[in-house]
Amino acid sequence: MSRRILILFSLMAVWGDCIGADPGVVPFTPESIKRISRNINAVALNPQITPGTYLVEIDFHKDPFVGGGQDWNSISNEVWLISKRLLLRSETARIYFKFISPKNKNFQWASVMVRRDKLPHNWDELTYHQFFGRSEPLPGSVETGRWLCEHYKKYRSSQPAAGLPFYCSLKD
Repeated sequence: MSRRILILFSLMAVWGDCIGADPGVVPFTPESIKRISRNINAVALNPQITPGTYLVEIDFHKDPFVGGGQDWNSISNEVWLISKRLLLRSETARIYFKFISPKNKNFQWASVMVRRDKLPHNWDELTYHQFFGRSEPLPGSVETGRWLCEHYKKYRSSQPAAGLPFYCSLKD
């Protein structure tokens, strides 16, 4: 009988942490953040000036699919999905995504910065394109910059509110 009680208490201790927890909220550890996506290779939590807040750095091992705007569309969706979960945590001040191509000698072909203080109060109601328009994408080369411009041309709601980067021209 005592073994059953021990098992019951063990299960209650494990389940007790989950009762009432929001399933979208991720525990704030590099290991748990890394489990959000199979493409995440590494996670670092860097303390910020405001006590208790962090810059979350996420390295993705992800090769471009075919090149062009579709790769940035894929990035914008992945950034949105992960940001939605991390921004539920008050500790998240900024998120820096780095997209690294293992097939191309680990070249960082894209990066995106998400800053909580630059998002509208209703950020969680934005589509992934609108959210991407509030982030700060940075291509790693001239070619990936051209792909970003193609993405902006096709998905106008993802364009930055401050205007297009200097290297983009939407003229046909």
